[in-house]
Parts: sequence; C-alpha cells; structure tokens
Amino acid sequence: MKGLLKRIRYKLFFFNFIVVLSAVFSLGYAAYTYTIHLLINEQYERMSYIAERTESQFSQFVSGMQSTMSDLAAAIAERSPQDESFSSISEYYNLSMYPFSRQFYYIERLSEETAQSPQAPILQKLLDESEQNQGAFKLIGPYYSPSDGLTMTFTIGVRRGLESDGVLAADVDMAKLNQYFSNMNTDKRISMLLLDNGENPIFSDVKLTQPEYNALLPDLKNWIHASKLGQTVLKLSHSPQSFLITARPSASRQWTLVYFTHENELLSKIHSLQDYTIIAALFFSLVVMLLSFYLARYYERPIIGLSRQIAAIRSGNLKKRIKLNRADEFELLANSFNQMLDRIEYLIQEKTDAEVLKKQFEIKALQAQINPHFLYNTLNSINSLIDLNRTEQIPKVIHALVQLFQYTMESESEWVTLKEELTGLTSYIDLQQIRYRHKFDVNYDFPEELLSQSVLKMTLQPIVENAIFHGIKKRGRITVGGDVRGADIVLYVEDNGVGIGADQLETLLDKTYQTGKRTLKGYNSIGLRNIHERLQLHFGPRYGLRIQSESGRGTRIDIVYPNHPKLE
Repeated sequence: MKGLLKRIRYKLFFFNFIVVLSAVFSLGYAAYTYTIHLLINEQYERMSYIAERTESQFSQFVSGMQSTMSDLAAAIAERSPQDESFSSISEYYNLSMYPFSRQFYYIERLSEETAQSPQAPILQKLLDESEQNQGAFKLIGPYYSPSDGLTMTFTIGVRRGLESDGVLAADVDMAKLNQYFSNMNTDKRISMLLLDNGENPIFSDVKLTQPEYNALLPDLKNWIHASKLGQTVLKLSHSPQSFLITARPSASRQWTLVYFTHENELLSKIHSLQDYTIIAALFFSLVVMLLSFYLARYYERPIIGLSRQIAAIRSGNLKKRIKLNRADEFELLANSFNQMLDRIEYLIQEKTDAEVLKKQFEIKALQAQINPHFLYNTLNSINSLIDLNRTEQIPKVIHALVQLFQYTMESESEWVTLKEELTGLTSYIDLQQIRYRHKFDVNYDFPEELLSQSVLKMTLQPIVENAIFHGIKKRGRITVGGDVRGADIVLYVEDNGVGIGADQLETLLDKTYQTGKRTLKGYNSIGLRNIHERLQLHFGPRYGLRIQSESGRGTRIDIVYPNHPKLE
C-alpha cells in the first residue's frame, strides 16, 4: 500500500475519490437527517393540533355540563325534587346534553331504605367526594357501577340557603364520548390516551397491537410522572421500539391528554428511501471511482512521459528532446525543459571546445619540453666526448642528433606508428652507444602486429634515456617491448640497473613533489612525468606510466594506453 501511494496516479485517485465521496455522503447524511427532523416536527405539529382540538372540544363539553348542572341545581333548590316539574326539567336538560349524558339524578342524604340498595356504596361515594369538594362542580370517575359498568359522573352540590341539601349527579356515556373524541383523530397512525391523575386511562384510541401497548404504557406513565409534559421521542426500556409522544394537561389540569405514534411507522418511507439512497450511493461511488481513476491517469500520463524522457536524458543523451501532444501547462513545462537542454548543450559544447583547446596547448607545451631536455642531454654527451679526446666520434653524434631532430620535427602530428617510434629510438641509442662505448645492450621484444599501432611521439626515448643515464652504472641490459592486453596496449622499458628505493618510487611521478624543488637521486623524472601527463591528458587518469622497481635489482616502466588509438 505504501508503494502504491508513492505514485502520483494513486495519490490523485485516492484524493479525488475520498474528497468527492466525503462531500456526497456528508450532504446525503445531512439531507437524510434534515428530512427526518422535518418529518418528526411535522408529526409533532399534527399531534399537537389534534390534541389542541380534542382538548378544546372536551373543555367545551365539560363547560357545557357545568353550566347545565348549575342551572338544574338552582331549579332543584327552588322546588322539591319530588315536584312533578323536576322530572320534566331534568329530562329537558338531559336531552340538551345528548348523546353524552345518560341521566340526571338527585342524591339526598341516604335513608335507611336507600342505604340497603345495591347503588348505595356508589351514591355514598358521590356524596362524600362532593362534600370534600364543598359542593363545587366535579368530575368523578371513572369507577365501576354494577348496573352501568365503567362510569364517569359529574356532580354539583345543591344548597338551600347555607345548608347542603344534596348532590345533583349526571352519568356520562363514556363509550359515546370516547367515540366522539376518537372520530376527531383521522390519522390512522396516531393514538390517543386520556389519563387521570393516577396515570390510568379514561379514554383511549389506541392503534397499536396489544403487546406494543403493554410495552409502551409503563414507560409512558414513568415519563409523564417525571416530566413536565411536552414532546419527546420515548425509547422503550425493554424493547427496541421508540415512539413520538406529545402530552398536555386537560380538564383544568385534572387529567393528561396524550397522543403518540410509532416512530418506525412514521419513518418507514424514509427507511425505504434510505435503502434506495445506499444503492444509489454505491452506484455513484463506482462512477466516481472510475472517473477519479481516469482523471488520475489523465494527469499521470504526461508525468510518466516526462519522467521516461528525462531518464533517457539523464543517462547522457543530451540530444533527446521532450515531446508532448498537449496544450496545457505540461506542454509549457516540456518546452521550458527543452530550452534548458539547448542552453546546457551549448554551454557543454562551449566548455568542451575550451577544454580541447586547453589540452592541445598543454600537450604542445609538454611536447616542447621534451626537445630541450633531450638536446641538453645530447650536448652533455658531446661535451663528454671532447673531454675524453674522442673528437673523431663527434660527427657521428651530430649526424645521429640531426636524424633525431628530423624525426621529431618531420611531422606536426603527435602520433606515430610504433615502428616509426622505434626508428627514432634506434638513432638515439646509437648516439648513446658512441658516448658510453657500448657498455649496455638493448633488446627489442615486439610482436609484428603491434608495430603498426600508433603511439605518442617521443614516448620510449625519454624512458630509455633515464635507464641509460640513471639506471645503469656499469654494464647492463635494457629491454624494450610491448604487447596487447585486452582493451589496452602495454609498452615497457626494463633494465637491470641500480633500481629505485621504495620511498623514492612513490614520488617519481608526483608533480607537486617535483615542484617543491626536492631532487630524486638516481633519476631525473622530467621526461617520465611529461609522458605520464600527456597520456592522462589524452585518455584520463586510468592510463599513464606504471613503475616497478627494487633497489639493486633494476626497474621496469610500463606505458599503458587504450588499444588502437586514432592517429591525429
């Protein structure tokens, strides 16, 4: 995974994919949450509206009952309940409250006969609660009546002067009143409960299954008992279900009117929409993934092309130029890079030309150094012949010297064949044999095919000169040879002279050591260092002279340079 993230294609892909999906899912989640919030609020408003209308109708009903019973109580107070007109008056009021009231009746102090009737406990209950309420209008119940079943009764005290004469009562048809309030709620998902102060149901319009209702009622009572009513989402303690609840006080805060609905039923369509949304999101994710991958490849292609072409240029092909078939910033980058390459190539060529020119001057200076050095040694040889009264040999020396100068000056080319180099070397050796009276022997060891190979002019002569002047003190032997070793040509000059000490050997070709005015006993290294530097100027530090020597046992100097160099 870490390796993939190092490529710009996958970086762009993951970035685009994650950013787009994050935005889409964030907006989708926000829209989903907002939609649920709107639906819940809308349902709360609907339940509140139904509750408000129900409460208004119920309050009107209670207010009507209070007004009717107050008028009837006043009529009873003016005449005896046994008066014939009382029956007609009560019947009239009863009809005015139809269909919700069953009957109006008057309860006096219980006589012995009345106390034995089946209704006596209920009548006594109504009397006691009315007196406790000081005869004010009161709704009592619901309670169980042997004759009428579950009953709810309105009561109001009847007074004659300051004394309580009895209680006027009106039984309510709870079934019809319950049906009336149920009909006010036309929503098939919203349920209704009217609870008394003990959180016991009085009226109900429950649209749940019995198990759901049984699971809800305990938690609902606990919430009503603990809260200040209002609205809530009630999650059941022993069930995964939850309900939207709105509750408000009713009938002068004696009871509580509750409306509720199943949250899952309300959001069922949203949940269905959620499934479709997830499917759509997965499809859209696939589309975004493909588009992100295509976009990543679209931007990666020119970068890969640039990288490959730059790698080719980095390997040394400065003639190569970047080509991109685009009309954007990548093309501008490629053109800028090409212009930079043109400038670099120009500067390299300019520097190369300067280096070549510098190398040519350095080589000519080193080559020019050979001739004075050689002439100096030759004049010393002539001077020695004069000192030794061997003047008859001076013409031969001068003749050999002229031949050597002709060899060094007959061509401006720095390169000659090995055969030509050996011809010049033979003339020099003849000159030195005259001077030293043949105290040394020279042997040649070259394969025939090597004689046609090229070599730097005046390469062998300075080395042989050092072997004669500084290596061989008495009689000795000098061997000049060469061979091809792989991709290199190796020429060598070997003598059996006095050799070079190990401490001196390390500094023989060291230019800085010689510049420091320190002399090396036994060897003058001007010629050796000249050849070594010329070879390195032409071919690099891998080539040049390799000196092997041991004090008292002779010296071997190898001349190493590439095979078949071109003649200039």
